[in-house]
Amino acid sequence: GNDASRADAALCSMLAFWTQDNEVAIDQIFRRSELVRGKWLDRPDYRARTIRSAINLMNRGINDVFEVIESNTVEVKSSHVDRSIRAFLMQDIEKPKPIIRGIVNEGETIILSGPAKLGKSMLLANMSIHIAAGRDWHGFNVPTSVKTLYLQREVGDPWLQERLIKMVGAVDWFNNEARGALFIPEPVSLKLDDNAQISGLIERIKALDYRLVILDPLFCMIQGNETDTKDMTRVMDNVNRIKLETGCSIIIAHHHGKGDMAGRKGGDKQRGSSVIGGASDGNITLERVEPEMLKNNSLAGLPDTYGLLSFQMRNSEAREPLILELDRETLWWM
Repeated sequence: GNDASRADAALCSMLAFWTQDNEVAIDQIFRRSELVRGKWLDRPDYRARTIRSAINLMNRGINDVFEVIESNTVEVKSSHVDRSIRAFLMQDIEKPKPIIRGIVNEGETIILSGPAKLGKSMLLANMSIHIAAGRDWHGFNVPTSVKTLYLQREVGDPWLQERLIKMVGAVDWFNNEARGALFIPEPVSLKLDDNAQISGLIERIKALDYRLVILDPLFCMIQGNETDTKDMTRVMDNVNRIKLETGCSIIIAHHHGKGDMAGRKGGDKQRGSSVIGGASDGNITLERVEPEMLKNNSLAGLPDTYGLLSFQMRNSEAREPLILELDRETLWWM
């Protein structure tokens, strides 16, 4: 019956994998199994078709719920595909396109973190302006203009507008076309641990074809506890859901913890659960520059005028840290 034929096919599929498609070995092992029966021994046509179908199934990489009927046709009941390593190594897989080459690629989550009041939001705004304009950022290539949604919730619209007026007024290259690629939504509640709100955001990203979403800062966009692993797993799962369903990239601003940070580097300094940094594709860290480093680099001015920008990227080469200076008049990190 169909149940027995289904069991035959399932065992042959496993044997095809372990014997590397050796038909003779599949038959020999099958004959020693508890599934062997008269139909297998007396019907060489059935035996050959079952083995051949199992090999073809494994070569296609489909390992799913299936139904084998007497003619040995295979009906796949799910679109889920598990690829054999053989198929995977031969597959033509296109690398994601860079948003900022070596820093942010399509479909990645990047965490930008730093201590409070150092200027993370200014740095993110600077970055978003460069990305919208398709203009290189601190020596990193920005290949093309990318439509960006900048969700900023730490300061109110009047103060955000004031910041952006200073920034765009200080450069002559942020033209009307670039301004049409950067979007600042009206103030609305967005909680990354609210599934209904995430569904709405996904539909919005799809409808308006945003390729980059900037979320600033994380603590204003969650209902749960930053230090709770389950709460943050729910948040980062939803962030991943946004990426998978839209293909967009996500940059999240986050704060460093307080207290003794001795011995900690980069993303390890982030506040709350380690799930946050661990679920990301890269961590960009903006830190205060130590007085000794200022002296060694012959830099004058107040320590808070400078920031050390470092990179921990999963899918890109290691990058040397940069020392940046914040122009308090234009709000540009230079």
